Amino acid sequence: MNYLPIGMAWTEAEYRAFDAMSYSLLSSVYREKEFALHKKFVANEATIFGLITESKLFGDYDENDYYIVPEIFKSESKLKGALDIIFNYLQPSVDGDTKKLVMYKQKIMDIFKSVEIDYFKNKEVEWKVDKLLREKESQKYWDAFLASIGKILTTDELVKSATEAKTTLATHPFTRGIFAQEFGNVEKHSQVKLTFTYNGHKMKCMLDWLIIDHDAKVIKPYDLKTGFDNADYFSKSYFYWRYDIQAYLYSGAVKELRDRIYPDYTVEEFKFVFISRGNVYRPLVYRNTEKMLLATQKGYERFGKYYKSVDELIADYQWYKADVNRVYPEEIYKQNGETFIDDKHVIIE
Repeated sequence: MNYLPIGMAWTEAEYRAFDAMSYSLLSSVYREKEFALHKKFVANEATIFGLITESKLFGDYDENDYYIVPEIFKSESKLKGALDIIFNYLQPSVDGDTKKLVMYKQKIMDIFKSVEIDYFKNKEVEWKVDKLLREKESQKYWDAFLASIGKILTTDELVKSATEAKTTLATHPFTRGIFAQEFGNVEKHSQVKLTFTYNGHKMKCMLDWLIIDHDAKVIKPYDLKTGFDNADYFSKSYFYWRYDIQAYLYSGAVKELRDRIYPDYTVEEFKFVFISRGNVYRPLVYRNTEKMLLATQKGYERFGKYYKSVDELIADYQWYKADVNRVYPEEIYKQNGETFIDDKHVIIE
């Protein structure tokens, strides 16, 4: 295995751009099949809550990366609807005259002529554009839109919840020992980015949290998960998002990292720390098991549903990647488009 040094300063964008398979890719292949190859990362409210919580907890939060959405962004007026469409077609710069929306009058007229916009439909184009530009809210929204370029949109409420979650994780008796500052002969690393090969395939992983206790000669890997359900329901998310794949690959990566730098150390089971935005005061720590590692390696059935192994999902990924026109798994083609009705839950008395 080839490893990046612990703490190497890759940005999130550089990590995502690095050409290698990851657990999240294989998880997407399991759920979305060929669509996983065309999926783009989009930060929604849940992921933004996680991003802010993690960055505050790990000490790299920068408020300049985020833009607090003002009330104008939440408007559902026809003016706001028209501006949303128009801004989507404009290519603004934050410099110079583009700070004045009126400078785009001709372009806005062209947009009205070519795109259907629900804004005074029965009026002439120039009248509509003049009306839109006279509205004070139009310039306010444009100013806000320019200020948000290149930033992650969020709200005061979401930042507040993430801050409370960070405080809980750092102080709660179940988790404070994990996320407290370094002490004694203990190293703690966040966002550890590793590259490695798995059965000849190039892989990458990013560990949220890695503790190396030199006195006990123990290495402890963790991943922080956030969501909206109560922490008790994490097991549902675990199987839906195939976090078992993450635990399996990351455990292997950490063990080989151990073999390279601390061969006489032991590695604890991979653990997930979960905290919910719905209850930011009640975290839980979930320990992955050897049984789950073996199940993920071989593939397993749970409540009548089959969960493919890592090797099977890699094969599926390579199958879809080899031909962009493939829209079914390989076994469907081998069966000439035939499959079976799922009768696993049918009971005959």
